[in-house]
Amino acid sequence: MPSLTLAEMIIPPLPFVVALGWMAVRKTRLQSWRRAEGVVIEMVPGLKRTMKPRVRFASELGRTAVFTGRIGSRPPSYAVGQAVPVLYDPGQPERAIIDTFWERWGAELVFAILALLFFPNLLYAAVHHLGW
Repeated sequence: MPSLTLAEMIIPPLPFVVALGWMAVRKTRLQSWRRAEGVVIEMVPGLKRTMKPRVRFASELGRTAVFTGRIGSRPPSYAVGQAVPVLYDPGQPERAIIDTFWERWGAELVFAILALLFFPNLLYAAVHHLGW
């Protein structure tokens, strides 16, 4: 009966473990970030003709910062002049996101879902390889 190699045991769950680690690091980092209210000052082109909001806000120390949202959409999800909740790094206010579920977790969640979709296939291949 063939046995699994170390690579065959590690590779199937690795993408999911990476996704969970990425989410844990992000959650820890965001806990030290501050909240503010920002305003969409313009819409800028994103990938494949999507539009991303550029947001301006003032930090708790009164410093004005500008950042571009992580998520683009078509049609745009925001309008110029619209108020949006902001989370920002107090040490670097330009490191900020719009405080929505998708801005916080979108990339990480997509990666985790893709990992879960591929994990059963990799697991099946490993089990099939063993003849179980």
